[in-house]
Amino acid sequence: MPLGEVLFASWLLALGVIPFDRHSLALTSIEPGRGFVEESTSWLQRRWRHERTLEPVDGGTRVTDQLTIVPRVGLVAPVTRLVVGWLFARRHRRRRARFGTA
Repeated sequence: MPLGEVLFASWLLALGVIPFDRHSLALTSIEPGRGFVEESTSWLQRRWRHERTLEPVDGGTRVTDQLTIVPRVGLVAPVTRLVVGWLFARRHRRRRARFGTA
């Protein structure tokens, strides 16, 4: 995959049907077996940087997410923090249910 080039654009949908944001995503770093970094911009976010680190542990792999988010409008930062916190907590619960925990 080409690093630093926009790979695709995607819509974020409220309630799964109402478009409210458009992201343009690029991979900026890949370390095979160790993780990767994706970055995007959107209508709402000036910068979205998502670093995933993979770490071998007994019986599996630990995935650690590190997020840097810069909203285009500073006043929405508290709402962004709440929504992203909810989104990742839900995502992690679903992954634990599917893959288990070490």
